[in-house]
Amino acid sequence: MIFGLFLLGIIAAIGFNYAFVSKDIIYKGKTLLEIGFKDEGTLIEQPKQLLEKINQGIYGEVNDDIVVLNPAGTNLIEIKIEGNNQEKIKNILEGISGAIVNNHNEEINVKKEIFNNKINEAQSKIALLKQQEKDIKSGVSASDRQITSFLLKNDLIMEEQKIENFKEDLANIQSTEIISHSDAMEIPSNQKLFNIIMGGLTGLFTGIFLVFLLVWWRKSY
Repeated sequence: MIFGLFLLGIIAAIGFNYAFVSKDIIYKGKTLLEIGFKDEGTLIEQPKQLLEKINQGIYGEVNDDIVVLNPAGTNLIEIKIEGNNQEKIKNILEGISGAIVNNHNEEINVKKEIFNNKINEAQSKIALLKQQEKDIKSGVSASDRQITSFLLKNDLIMEEQKIENFKEDLANIQSTEIISHSDAMEIPSNQKLFNIIMGGLTGLFTGIFLVFLLVWWRKSY
């Protein structure tokens, strides 16, 4: 009897949920961004500044359902949205994260272009120095040739070192990336869960009460 009333309470609670509790489905989406570096140890954009710009709507639509967080001591930005429109949540998350990545890429691409141009300039100078080194072998005296060759070799070493430094600078540039993205997933309604639990407990205690009442009735009569 107790178990039967327990099940009956759950069934009644489910029926109540279906009939009276709001049928709006709540969805939750989340995106995690890692801010990149424009050079060694320097972020493309400081997390606090990026967080403020997101909340101001600079990178896309914002509303009261959007929560933007920067976990302490990290270069991560977490964007969370809850709402009843699954497609809208997905579009907002993709729009904001995409705008941030594109904006940051524009900034670091400028720096990459500068370093690549400097590498090309150094390579051109190296080619010119090597040609000069060939030319002096037949055009000057032995003593002058030795001095000039020494100077040219020093210049070559310096230009080669510049290229290595510029390549290292390029390697230190890191793009901002979306490291985690979850589509808008349905989350359970707390009200519905509460009703089911209360329905089950009500059925359970009602069953216990009826059993004691029945035992008392049989003993008394």
